[in-house]
Amino acid sequence: MVSHSTNPLIRNYRWADYKQCEHLVEKVWRFNTIFPNPALRRIASLGYTKGSLEGSNISQVVEHNGKVVGFLFGKNDRKKLFKYYLLFKMSMLWRLFWFPGDKSERNALLTALKTHVTNRSAIVEKGGSEILLFVVDPEFQGRGLGQLLWHNFRDQCMSSGVDAIYVSTNTSEATGFYGRMGFVHKGDFSSPLHEIAQWPGRPCMYEFKC
Repeated sequence: MVSHSTNPLIRNYRWADYKQCEHLVEKVWRFNTIFPNPALRRIASLGYTKGSLEGSNISQVVEHNGKVVGFLFGKNDRKKLFKYYLLFKMSMLWRLFWFPGDKSERNALLTALKTHVTNRSAIVEKGGSEILLFVVDPEFQGRGLGQLLWHNFRDQCMSSGVDAIYVSTNTSEATGFYGRMGFVHKGDFSSPLHEIAQWPGRPCMYEFKC
C-alpha cells in the first residue's frame, strides 16, 4: 500500500533521473509486450523516452521518498532547445542503420512513425509548445500529482507569452484529465503506432489556449 505520509516534491529533472523515468514509461506502456524483439524494443523505448526528453526545454519530475513517481517533458516554443537533440538523432540513426536481425520489423516501425507524424501534422503543425511525454506512476495517480506537473509547465509557458499548448493523446485513456485541465479537443487522426501499441480509443490532439 502506498504511504501518504510524505509530501511529494516537484523539481527540475536531473540527468540521474533518466533510468527512473524510463522505468515508468516501461511500466505504463509495457514495451516488453509490444516489441518482443529486444533491439526493436530498445529503439522504441529510447525514441519515446529519451527522444521526448531531448526535444524538451522544460523537464520536471515529481519525487516521493527519493523516488521519481512522475514526470513531464515539454517544449516551450518561446525558449531555445538544447543542442543535444541533434546528437541524439545521430545516435538513433546509427542504431537504426546497424539494426541486428530482420530489418523488416525496423522498417515497419519507421513507416508507422512517418505516417503518425504526417497524419498528426494535419491536425496541428509541429513547432508549437507541447507536452511531449507525461507520465505518473499508476500507484500515485489520483493524488493531484499530474495537476501539479501540468500547472508548473503551463505557468512557465504562459509567463513566456505562449499562445497555445498542445498534446497528442487518445480518446479513451487521458482525455478526461486534459478536459478537466482546460484542454479542448482539436481532432482525431489515424496512427499505425497507436495500433501497434494496442492502445484503446483513437489518437487525437488537444489544445490549451493560454
